[in-house]
Amino acid sequence: MRKWFFLLLFFMLPTNLYAQELVYPIQEMSKVDCRFQDFDTLSNDCKMSLPILKTTDYSKNKNDYSLFRRVYTILWWSTYNYWWDVGNWWHQWVDIATAKKTPVYAMTDWKVVYAEFNNWGWWNVIKIEHTINWKKIYSNYAHLHKILVKVWDIVKTNQKIWEVWSTWNSTWNHLHFQIDLAVSWRGPWYWSNCPEKNYDKIVNSNICFQSLDNNTIDPLLFLETNWAVIKWWGNIDKPKGENISQNWLLSREEILKREIEEFLKYYQVDVKILNVWGNIELWKSWTFRISVIDKRTKKPFNWSFPWDMNFKYDTKRLSIFPTWILQIDNWFRDFLVTPKISWKASISIYIWETFFKTLHFASFDTKKAIIPKKTNFLLNTNNVLSEVKKWAFYFKDWAWVNIIWFNFSWDYTLKSKDNSVKFCIKKVPNQKLLNYTFNKDCSEEQLKTEVKFSSKDAFLWLILINYKLTKNWLNEILILNSKNEVVSNKQLNWILPKDLLVSTPYYQDIVNISQKWWITWINNWYFLPTNDLNREDWINLIKNYLNYKLQNCSNNDCKNRYLEKIVWLLKEDNDKYNYFTRIEFFELIWKYIDLDKYSWNDFMDFRDLPANRKILSKNILKNKTWDDYFWKTRYFQPNKNISRSESLFIVNNLIN
Repeated sequence: MRKWFFLLLFFMLPTNLYAQELVYPIQEMSKVDCRFQDFDTLSNDCKMSLPILKTTDYSKNKNDYSLFRRVYTILWWSTYNYWWDVGNWWHQWVDIATAKKTPVYAMTDWKVVYAEFNNWGWWNVIKIEHTINWKKIYSNYAHLHKILVKVWDIVKTNQKIWEVWSTWNSTWNHLHFQIDLAVSWRGPWYWSNCPEKNYDKIVNSNICFQSLDNNTIDPLLFLETNWAVIKWWGNIDKPKGENISQNWLLSREEILKREIEEFLKYYQVDVKILNVWGNIELWKSWTFRISVIDKRTKKPFNWSFPWDMNFKYDTKRLSIFPTWILQIDNWFRDFLVTPKISWKASISIYIWETFFKTLHFASFDTKKAIIPKKTNFLLNTNNVLSEVKKWAFYFKDWAWVNIIWFNFSWDYTLKSKDNSVKFCIKKVPNQKLLNYTFNKDCSEEQLKTEVKFSSKDAFLWLILINYKLTKNWLNEILILNSKNEVVSNKQLNWILPKDLLVSTPYYQDIVNISQKWWITWINNWYFLPTNDLNREDWINLIKNYLNYKLQNCSNNDCKNRYLEKIVWLLKEDNDKYNYFTRIEFFELIWKYIDLDKYSWNDFMDFRDLPANRKILSKNILKNKTWDDYFWKTRYFQPNKNISRSESLFIVNNLIN
């Protein structure tokens, strides 16, 4: 008899002794401001040990929003509006909020009796049977991401059994932890046997509460007393804990508002149409993309919003699918927008009731002619005379909506009011050559005082041009339609190069030549007057001079003479890295600029040149002096490089 007694005791020991070692089902979790990402992607700075909430400390921690109140739903009306977690002396279960994939552990040893997906509301669920003081209890773990055990598995204390998730009617990722008493046969919702079947009524009206009370143990009290609430031979001691007053709890709505505010504080949410210009065609579905970046780590976000993202819009003008979005997958989430009416439209975007962005766009009916009414000029209104500038513009309709992605009707003329600006339309052959075309400047021959264009000359419905101010006049740009009506106008201001001051040597000579639009080397508002003149700049200057003379010829002999000079010029070395000496510069002056009005006696001798090398007209020196010490003493310095400003001083005075 004694033998059988000890044998029976031996088989009973594992279910009682081992169960005495209890652990909390979550040990390491995400910090509250990091739980919008997967746990396995978090750095150590975003992780913390589970803060232990004592049942006697509810009022002490009720205002600790940064930690306890956001980890334990007991302190904020749980998931719903019901009263079971408030106004009672103890609590039937606990939700612990943390990041998705946070490891969950068995609180103590023994047998898995349920491990599968269900449609009761907990979805992936594990139920483990334990025996403590000869009393069977069941620990429940709900809202799983992964189930790592199966029915009849024997688990050990602190064994990982699953990972946290958020499922069905739960809000955000959290662990639902519950202790049941000898009711393994029933579903996780105690009200599966409740006469009332409407869940909202059961929850919010406190129906069948006694059934829940009879079949559960406060899980926090159970853990903090290390199962001491279960007395010898299975008697249950349910001591009264601290009463939680509804008055000092934040409502579900108040908590949610704070959650969203913090989410938007740490995460950059971007929503844009996958069409850079923001216009969409009528009755076609267009993709809009949501993307989220962690502002702290600059990494993409890939999980759920604190609440669903929803859209407010005019349903008569638009349709949207889906109408709300909760989760970001693969770093972004798309939704479709279909316009019903050709007009301006907007979508206001909210997370729950918190507004954070409005998208503005327009829809067009491409079967109807779109007639531009205004123009948006993409240029700087301040311009340096003779500098070739890059520019673009696009049209707007009568509602001031950008006409981009859609062809516009009619032909148009681009000109200036007083012919003081020259233009060149730059057509883009294909998208690969867009940057090349934009950066490549038109030649002087291509710049005209008036140019025609239509939608065929546009790329992505942008008109790309070069323009150059040639005179310091009104400089007003006009765009005229086929009826010669002004569609748009723009006033350009003429300014001097930033490094050209009245005190600059040869200031007036430089201005005079600039106003003849012969200079091509002004760049980014800088003239660089003291720089040496290179061959490329000089060739362009002389070429512009010859073209000017050619256009003013009144007979064929004159035209042929300048055409011949232009042909000679094109054969000259135009290496921009090769510079002119003074003597080389004047040899080209003799070759290309008309000096017929001067006689040999008009030129002067220099001490460092042979007598037969008379270089410069004495008329230049009547009221002007080359700003050079050696020049004043009649030393020419033939091998010295000539500067930009010196060259314009000579040219301006020879031709005037």
